[in-house]
Amino acid sequence: MRTPSPLPAAAYVALVLVLFLLLLAYAHSRWRNLSASRAKLSPLAAFGTLREGLVCSRQLRGSLLVILVAALWTGSSITLQIVYDYYYKPLLLSYVSFSLQMVTLCSYPSRAREALGASVSWLGAALRGKAAAASYARLSSLTASGGARAPDPGLRAVGAALRLASMIVVATTLFNASLGHTSITSATMLSSSSQVWTLIFSAVRLGELLTPVKLVSIGMTLLGVFLVVSGGGGRKHAVVGGADDVWVNIACMALIGISAMLYGAYAVQIKVEVPSEKVLPVPFLFGLMGLLTFLLGWPVLLLAHAAGVETFEAPSREAALLALANGLFATVLANMLLARATVLASPLVVVVGLSLSIPLALASDVWRHEARLSLTILLGSLCVWLGFVGVSTAKTIGSWFC
Repeated sequence: MRTPSPLPAAAYVALVLVLFLLLLAYAHSRWRNLSASRAKLSPLAAFGTLREGLVCSRQLRGSLLVILVAALWTGSSITLQIVYDYYYKPLLLSYVSFSLQMVTLCSYPSRAREALGASVSWLGAALRGKAAAASYARLSSLTASGGARAPDPGLRAVGAALRLASMIVVATTLFNASLGHTSITSATMLSSSSQVWTLIFSAVRLGELLTPVKLVSIGMTLLGVFLVVSGGGGRKHAVVGGADDVWVNIACMALIGISAMLYGAYAVQIKVEVPSEKVLPVPFLFGLMGLLTFLLGWPVLLLAHAAGVETFEAPSREAALLALANGLFATVLANMLLARATVLASPLVVVVGLSLSIPLALASDVWRHEARLSLTILLGSLCVWLGFVGVSTAKTIGSWFC
C-alpha cells in the first residue's frame, strides 16, 4: 500500500497559518493607524479613537480565543476517537466532562457558599410549603428570560447556571443521540445551521444589526462547510443497527436541527446572562453549571444503566486518564474561553468561528494520513476562514462601503 505524501498536509497547515497571520497583520496595522492618528486629534476625538481601538482589541482577543477553542475541540475529537475504540461510553464521558467544570468553584469559595446557601434555603422553604409571596416573586424572576430581575445575586447565579446547563446538555444529548443514524454530511450541515439561529437570536435578544457583511460571511462559511464535507473530509458515522427507516433518518435530522437551534440560543444566552464579568464571573458561572450537572445528572446514568442503553463499566487506567485530560482541556478550559470570547466579541463571532474546527480536524486527518487533500477541500477551508474573518471584522468592512 502506497503511503500518502506529507506534502499536501504541509500545504494545508501552511494555508491555515497564513490565514491566521493575515488576521494578525490586519489587526496590527489597524492598531498602528489608530495610534498614529491619535496624536493629531483633539483630546475629545482622541478619547473616541482610543475607545474604538479598545473595542477592536476586544474583538481581536475574542476572535483569537475562538481559534484556540476550535483547536482544543479538534484535539478533543482525536482523543475521543482513541478512547471510544476500547471504552465507548459517551453518556458517562459527557457527564464527567461537564461535571469537571465545578473545580473552578475553588476560586470562589465565599460566593459559592452564598449561592448554594440561598438556593438550599429557598428550596427548603418551598418544599415545606412556607414560601412567601416574596419567594414566589424571586422564583418568577429566576425563570424569566435573562434572569436580570433576580434580587438575590446568589440565586440569580444559580438560575443562570441552571438555564445554561439545561440548554447545552440537551443540545449535546440530542446531537450525540442522532449521530449513529445520520450521515456525516447531514449532521455537519444541520449543526452548522446554528450560525443562522445565532444571527436571528442576536438580532431579537441583543439588538444586533443584520448587516449584508454578516449575511454574506455566514453564507460563505456554510458554503465552505458543505465543500469540505462533500469533498470527503471527516469520517463517516457508523450507523447503529444497520439501515434505518427513512422516518428514523428524518426524525434524527430534525433532532440535530433542534440541537443547532438550542446551541444558537445558548450562545446568545451567555451574552444575556453575563453582560459583564464584574456582574457574574465566567469561571464562577461555569463552576455552578458543573456542580448542577454533577448533582442532577447521575440519576440519568442510573436510568440508562437499568434500561440497558449504556451499562456502567469501570474504565481502564489509560481511558480514565485520557477522559480526565479531555474533560479538563476540551470542556472546562474550552467552555470558559468560549464564554470569555462571547463577552469580548459576540455570540455570532463565536459560533461562526467554531466552524474552523471542521478544517482543523481535516488537517489532523490529513497529517495522520487518514484523509486526502483535494481542491474542493482547500476551497471549502478557505471559505470557512474568510467567513470567520468577515464576521469578526463586519463593522470595519461595512465602513469601507459607507
